[in-house]
Formats: sequence, C-alpha cells, structure tokens
Amino acid sequence: MSFAAGPLFLGFALSLATLGAAGVPAQAFAQAGIRLEKGTGFLEAIELPIELHTLHCPLEPDTQELRVLEGRARFHTTLTQPAPGLRAEIYNITPDIRMLTPYTIRSYEKGAESEGFDIGVGLGIKATHENRTFTFLATPDSPTRNIFLYRIMKGDLIVEREFFEIDVSMKVVKQTSRQGGPLDCNAP
Repeated sequence: MSFAAGPLFLGFALSLATLGAAGVPAQAFAQAGIRLEKGTGFLEAIELPIELHTLHCPLEPDTQELRVLEGRARFHTTLTQPAPGLRAEIYNITPDIRMLTPYTIRSYEKGAESEGFDIGVGLGIKATHENRTFTFLATPDSPTRNIFLYRIMKGDLIVEREFFEIDVSMKVVKQTSRQGGPLDCNAP
C-alpha cells in the first residue's frame, strides 16, 4: 500500500487553515502522535540513539548497519480513546522513502495508548516494514521531517483519519566494526 504524501498533506493543512478562519474551535481537531515509552507527551522531534556497525570485506566497499538502541514507542490520539475492537494503523508517508510505505498496525483497545512498537531507522532505500518495528526516515547530517498518516479502525470502518509530523535525527552513541569472513563477504 502506498500513499502520495504531497497533495494529501497539503490538503489537510489547507483544511485546518480554512476551518480555523471560519471559527471552528481548535479543540475540534485531534492531537495525535507517537510517545516514547520512556518519555512524556507527543514527539515533535526525536533524536534516536544509534549503534553503527561496520563490516570490512576485502575487495568490497565497507557495509554499514544501523540499529536503534532505545526506541520503544506507542501511538495516541486525543479524539478517539482506546476501546474494544479498535486498532491504530500508522503509515510513514514521508516523500523521500523510496520503497513500500513503512507501516505498523497496533491494537488500540485498552489503556490510554496503542500496543507498543519498536522504532527502526531507514536511510531512504532501507526503509521497510517488519513485524514489530516501524521505520522512520533519518539521515546523519540533519533532522528529517517524517510525515505520518494514521487511521483508527473498527473492522473495515475508519473511525478517525489524520496526519502528524515528527522531525527525526540520529546520534551515533556506539560504533563497532569487524573484519568479514568468507560467510560475510562476496569476494572469491
């Protein structure tokens, strides 16, 4: 499943401005987003602690792998409270992600937030979906604005649908490297 981020997001921004100018109270709109399990409040920006592992292979370029060290999170919206039969579907529709749209589907049935998920980091071409890991786009140089579409679902019925954004950056806090062996490297 893939979404065209540009027009959808622009349309949402224009509708908020238009409704606000028409006197619709701001409280009518959902405040939604992601909260780290070890934090409070919705994230507007996040710096992910990263482990950078480098594999050195003879006659090949080095291979680097990134791993988020602490990135367990939950989703919440102020408009729809968790209830039996609800689920939260969250899609990262950031335009620079060059693969299938990363997404996570979490139970939204009890407590104050969704079922938890792990945050992974992608550098554009590495952005994928895994069972319990939700990929954010980040670069080592500067924060990257990630745009998310979420839907609260009850069966096939969309209960709520909106967008939110988070600026994501990375900080390498641990580096490891090793020389690759015959099983790691493609060289003859």
